[in-house]
Amino acid sequence: MRDIASMSIIEIDVTNVCGRSCSNCTRLVGHYSKDKLFFMEPAYYEKAVKSLVDFPGVVGMIGGEPMLHPQFMELCGILMKHIPQRWRRAIFTNPLNTGDVFGRRKSFLDRVFGLQNLNRHIDTPVVHTPILVGAGEFFGEDTKTMWEYMDKCWIQMTWSATINPKGAYFCEVAGVLAMLLDGPDGWDIEARPEWWRKRLPEYEAQKQWGCTHCGAAIPLKPRRSTEGIDDISPSYVEKLKALGSPKVAAGKYEVFCGKLDPTQVRNCTWYWYGK
Repeated sequence: MRDIASMSIIEIDVTNVCGRSCSNCTRLVGHYSKDKLFFMEPAYYEKAVKSLVDFPGVVGMIGGEPMLHPQFMELCGILMKHIPQRWRRAIFTNPLNTGDVFGRRKSFLDRVFGLQNLNRHIDTPVVHTPILVGAGEFFGEDTKTMWEYMDKCWIQMTWSATINPKGAYFCEVAGVLAMLLDGPDGWDIEARPEWWRKRLPEYEAQKQWGCTHCGAAIPLKPRRSTEGIDDISPSYVEKLKALGSPKVAAGKYEVFCGKLDPTQVRNCTWYWYGK
């Protein structure tokens, strides 16, 4: 794994509301019951942004769909106030979620965000690897093999740490898993504003929980995003039923009982389309 300070981007997760429900979404969209849907408060968003003022890389706004946040314009103002360099401001959005709103705001978005990832999730070949196949459940007692995969996870090695309403996390997927599953709180961004300077040994508690609950690093057969079906390991199915997952209640899943698939090259480029 790598230190957060060496990452090129850190994401602030402003909402888990989205207009789509893609297969094996890395944001776990479709599984949040109504009481787990959130829009980050602007006051907390400002604290999150301020904690990243001295971070040398890009500060991203992600969801769900960030443009569905009812105070989206206010959030943009906060971001511009504290991160004056346009190249350091990013948004990850799906224009299909926002329709005419995206078109009307395009000139505004161009002024605010130097990086715009417009991922529609319908283009070929958009595939998502199973996230809700917990590594701990999958590998069982073979923890040696599990950590060989986890320590080379493509998300942590190529992508982003995150801040969400529960705090800061060394990995964006660990953060959303904690949100969905009522997992441990993240690091307090007020107690240690430059939390992103933490070193690998300080990630251990988050790794032990987040990585063992995640399937991203395991070479498993991915699924085309447009199918709208999630591959979920047996124990996760029961957990999600108890949490009132709308997607599970609607039967939009298949129980995953597969094996390692050596045909799936663990190459981040393969999965990048699924981001």
